[in-house]
Amino acid sequence: MLCLQTLWLIHEPANEVYFLLLIFFATLLSYNTHFWLAARKSKASRQLIWFSKTKPLTVAMNAILLALVCWLLWQMQHLMLPLLIAVVLNAAYTAPLLLNAPLRLPLLFTFVKSYFIGFAWAFVTVVLPVWHTNSVFDTNVLLLLAQRFMLVSLATLIFDCRDRQLDQQWGVHTPANCFSPPQMNRFFLLNLLLYGGLLVAQALLTQESHPLLQLLLLPLIWTLYQKSISATLALPPRWPIQTDHLRSSAPPMFPLEICKRIRLALSSKIFTLET
Repeated sequence: MLCLQTLWLIHEPANEVYFLLLIFFATLLSYNTHFWLAARKSKASRQLIWFSKTKPLTVAMNAILLALVCWLLWQMQHLMLPLLIAVVLNAAYTAPLLLNAPLRLPLLFTFVKSYFIGFAWAFVTVVLPVWHTNSVFDTNVLLLLAQRFMLVSLATLIFDCRDRQLDQQWGVHTPANCFSPPQMNRFFLLNLLLYGGLLVAQALLTQESHPLLQLLLLPLIWTLYQKSISATLALPPRWPIQTDHLRSSAPPMFPLEICKRIRLALSSKIFTLET
């Protein structure tokens, strides 16, 4: 849907069936592969348990999806380079699941996880459609890329809030378990206001009203964020922590100093948001 929206916003014909099918099948293959590999390391959720119990079905489905992606890509070979970049971005998130030995990541890497996912989604849903249609990477496209990046990052931060106890048990440091609840409220609000500012900037630049309509999403995003806090997931006591490949290492001084400065800024009197 996001790719379809991009095609519409850049005023290109939205009847690119092969392209949309390629993105759909590639995304499904990516998610199936990620959770299939994750299920080999942990069974800490119903989703991972399902993938663990249905390995033959998952492998067969992934083989079919891979064949479809390869066939569709053969029809659109001009997308080979950007799709390769998208594969690298996805592999950077999924590849650690292939390792048997633990992979200890610096705090800074896990802290910006939400923004990394936001960038990957923005690349696939904005850069790929623009590349496919040979459109110009003008200011309008760059603003669209930035607001899509913020939208997906906000969505990922919501899931991080829901999973903050689980991430803390795994040793994964995200904003949700690095900040106190009041600080996290302010941090999320800053990201939400930045997203709204990008929508207003795009509306002023294009002289169109549809970015302003997306401002209606802001109260919904804030409501979902609040609900995610009360829907926190944690590991049941019976689940042993075995996924050391997800743990982050003791933070070096530079990332630690960044986090301290962010916490200090969010605790300052400039922000008066009620918790």
